[in-house]
Amino acid sequence: MNKIYIFAGPSLGANHRYDLPAPCILQPPAVRGSIQHLLSKPEGPGCIAVIDGYFGHELAVSHEELCAALDHGWHIWGLSGIGAIRAYELRHEGMQGYGRVYNYFHHRADFRDDEVAYVHDLAPPYQAHSEPMVHLREAVKWLVRSEGFATSEGSKVIKALERMWFGERSMDCFLALLRHGQPPVSDNTIRAMLNNFSQFRIKLRDVEQFFSEQPWQCHL
Repeated sequence: MNKIYIFAGPSLGANHRYDLPAPCILQPPAVRGSIQHLLSKPEGPGCIAVIDGYFGHELAVSHEELCAALDHGWHIWGLSGIGAIRAYELRHEGMQGYGRVYNYFHHRADFRDDEVAYVHDLAPPYQAHSEPMVHLREAVKWLVRSEGFATSEGSKVIKALERMWFGERSMDCFLALLRHGQPPVSDNTIRAMLNNFSQFRIKLRDVEQFFSEQPWQCHL
């Protein structure tokens, strides 16, 4: 089986961090220089999947090093987090995007980088302290589609979340916005949403599907 270097951390989820398919070689979340380091290895080009990466306290993985790897014959996939961002930005350079989060970038001109960002611990198990905007957006869509939440109220919630720094988008904050709607979302509906909130965590769902389908096996 063709091996693939996986740059990931929090988007793997607790159930997948130590149960990756055999060809996967897990690397820490990508930072500036992570891809360049692979190019220095004596082995020939292979496959890379960029899922998670750091920024702020570290320099983010750069376009230049990703392009250099592509030029050297590496196949690079991007999904879920900064990988989806870089895949969209480098889609014309040969980086391959994957999943629903990537498709958000591809099809929505107003979709911003901070939609996939959130605050979490820097070491495993990467305890989350906020929720990615893209997950909250999915939850609002469900409320409007399935629970009778007015489209206008859903738009107000989304606009309020968009105005926040991504680290402030906590579940408590989200629930407070829902409870202050006109009319407010009922406690029963909120419980139903929370009981199945994993369906809205599409960053994790994209990763699960990526490992299940193993699309990189078709590219070598």
